[in-house]
Amino acid sequence: MAWKSPKLNRQNTKCLYMTRRETTTVLLARKSQIEDQLLALPNVLAVAVGYRYSGGKRTRQQVISVHVGRKTDDIASEHRIPSRINGIRTDVLELAFDTHPPHLPLSRSLTGSSAALDIARYGTIQGGIAIGLSRAHTVSSQDGQKLSVYEPGTLGAVVFDRSTQQPLLLSNYHVLAASGFHSNAPVMQPSPGDKGNSQTDVVATLKKAVYNEWADCAVAALTDQRPYQTAIVGIGAINGAATAYVGAAVRKRGRTTQLTYGTIEQVGLTVKAQFMGKPFVFRDQLLVRVNPLRSIAFAAHGDSGAVVVDNQNNIIGLLSLIGKDGQTAVVNPISAVMQALDISIAAPAHALLPALPLRFRAKGQRVRQLQAALNRHGYTPALAIDGVFGKQLVAAVQWFQRRQGLSPDGIVGQGTWRALGLV
Repeated sequence: MAWKSPKLNRQNTKCLYMTRRETTTVLLARKSQIEDQLLALPNVLAVAVGYRYSGGKRTRQQVISVHVGRKTDDIASEHRIPSRINGIRTDVLELAFDTHPPHLPLSRSLTGSSAALDIARYGTIQGGIAIGLSRAHTVSSQDGQKLSVYEPGTLGAVVFDRSTQQPLLLSNYHVLAASGFHSNAPVMQPSPGDKGNSQTDVVATLKKAVYNEWADCAVAALTDQRPYQTAIVGIGAINGAATAYVGAAVRKRGRTTQLTYGTIEQVGLTVKAQFMGKPFVFRDQLLVRVNPLRSIAFAAHGDSGAVVVDNQNNIIGLLSLIGKDGQTAVVNPISAVMQALDISIAAPAHALLPALPLRFRAKGQRVRQLQAALNRHGYTPALAIDGVFGKQLVAAVQWFQRRQGLSPDGIVGQGTWRALGLV
C-alpha cells in the first residue's frame, strides 16, 4: 500500500525522550492522517493509539494500534498492514469489543450470570444506579422477527444544563432514546424491566439526545419525585471533568457489574460499528481494559451510560460499547459529551443554593434534598422524603445546627447548606 500522507519529520518520530502524554499527542496526529486509509482495508475494524502487545503481554511502548476481525496470514499483500508507517510502529490486534449495543428481549432473564446486579430503587437520585425508559420498544431480530425489548442502563451522573443550571440525568442515547428521540419521554429508576413501577418510579423526562461520530449520549430533566446528589455510588463526590491519557487508572460504577477498575489502554479510537441497527463510525473514542488484579470484568450489558472517572474523581468519559467478554469498553470522551449536550459537570455554588432561605412550610425538590441529607447525617427517627417542611423537619434542622455550632433557628440558609455538604 502507498501511504499518501506526508511523513513526520525525524524529530517527531523519535519519542524516546518524550513524556508519555507528549508521545500520545504525536501519535494521535499521525493516526489522524492515516486512519481512513487503514479503515478502508477489508479486515480493519478500528484504529487507535495505545500500548504495543508482545507475546500476549502489554509493553510500555506506544504505537498505532490496528484492530482486525481476525488475524490471518491468508491475506493479499496489498491488504497487509505494514509494521511501520513512515517511521511509526504499528500493532495488529484482533477486535476485542462488541460493536453492537445489545438489545435484551423482555422475556430474557434480567440477571444473566452476574451476581452483582443492582436494580434497587434509590431514595436519592445519584450516579451509578439503574435507569431506563418507562416503555419497551420494538426491534427486528437477525431472522426478521419483531421483538419487544428494553434497554436497561445506568445513570452516569447528575449533571447541569450549561445555561440554566437545571439538574439533568446523564446516560446514553441507546439507553434513553433507544427507539428514537421522544421529547419528555418518561425515564424511570429503576426501569420496568428492573421491576420498577411506572406509577411511582418516573424520576425524569427526556430532554436531549445525541448520537454522532463522537458521542452516544442523552440527558433527562429531573422531576420533583426524589431528591438528588451529584455523587456516584461507591465513588463519591465528583470534582469535574478531565482529559484521559494512555495508562491512566480509572473506575466506573454501573447497574450490572457495579464498581469496577480498569486502565485507559487506547485513545483516539476510531471504530467501524453497527449502531442502532446501522453501519456507523465512532471517532476519537477511549478504550478501557479491566484491571484483572481488582475486577473480573470492566462492564456488562446494563452498564451502558456509566461515567468513567480517574483517581482524582474527575469524569473522563461515558461508557457506550462493551466488550464481548466484558474485559474492555469503548468510552466517549467527556469533552465530546459536554459539547454535544451543552452541559457542565458541576453547577456553580450559587446554583445549588436556594434563592431564599428554606424554612417551615416550604415544599418541593429542595426540601427533599434537605430531608435526605439529614437522614445521611444520622438524624433519627429517619425523616420521610415527602418534600414538606413540617415541624419534624424544623426539629431535625435545629438538631443538625446545634451539632455544627450554628444558630439553631430551624431555617436553612447558606451556612447550613454548606455544613450539609450540598454545595
